[in-house]
Amino acid sequence: MATSPRAFQRQGVRHTLNRYSIAMVSIAVPFMLLLIGFSKPLVRILFQRGAFSSADAESVRLDTDLLRNSDSVLSVKYASSAFSVLHPQE
Repeated sequence: MATSPRAFQRQGVRHTLNRYSIAMVSIAVPFMLLLIGFSKPLVRILFQRGAFSSADAESVRLDTDLLRNSDSVLSVKYASSAFSVLHPQE
């Protein structure tokens, strides 16, 4: 019995999805690994530019880790106190 046009179309769609899924993963995974590997130099080049020291960047990273790992109420309280220290009202 011959295959129906609909079954043939499903095979084509499945083949296309498989092919492009493999292409996307083969591009995205190495790119992600490069970004992870070069994260510190990228941050240094893009954001520090001599205006901030590496200690400042480490301080921001520690603050971000603290905010990410604490519960939401403490996060908001800590962030608002940090903001008020950095931007005092006159």
